[in-house]
Amino acid sequence: MANGQERSRAGNADRITVTYPATAGDHVGSNLQTDSYRGYLRTTKAGTAAVGDEWEEFVSGGCGSTTDVVLRVEAIEGGDRIGEKTEVAFEPRSENDE
Repeated sequence: MANGQERSRAGNADRITVTYPATAGDHVGSNLQTDSYRGYLRTTKAGTAAVGDEWEEFVSGGCGSTTDVVLRVEAIEGGDRIGEKTEVAFEPRSENDE
């Protein structure tokens, strides 16, 4: 039988940390931090996730425009699946980490 740690890894993550290019600017960072964008990712990326996964997404640029951005999974805590209650944290990623 699996131990408690193995069972928890197979469930929904408590928190996932996702980075975006720092060069994308403050506007992109602000739009990512919204509850609606977090909800969008929880819905569209529901299921198994792994550190290093990259997602090509877009973020509102205002006035009907969008900005393309590559989001990268940097950490997953508590499980290996993104679920409706998974907390999504965003952090800028330096050019050295590209």
